[in-house]
Amino acid sequence: MKNYVNTDKLIKLYDNLVQFALDDIVARIVQNEVITGAAEFRIWNLQQLGIHLEKIKDCIEKMTKFLELLIILFLFTNFFSFFVV
Repeated sequence: MKNYVNTDKLIKLYDNLVQFALDDIVARIVQNEVITGAAEFRIWNLQQLGIHLEKIKDCIEKMTKFLELLIILFLFTNFFSFFVV
């Protein structure tokens, strides 16, 4: 039983590491509007962890589209709040 608990902790750490790297990649792409050298290095790190490049690309694409949607919603709500008296 104890062995499964340790395995679950390790899986959670691994998932957190992958998510941290993906968040960092997306933040760098959004901030610089290009894939920076640091983002390329993070992508390489994820590949070394065994994640396929297509999976990384799909995750980045989904996350950036979600960010674009949030930005549009933010601008839309702020635009209309300007007219409210």
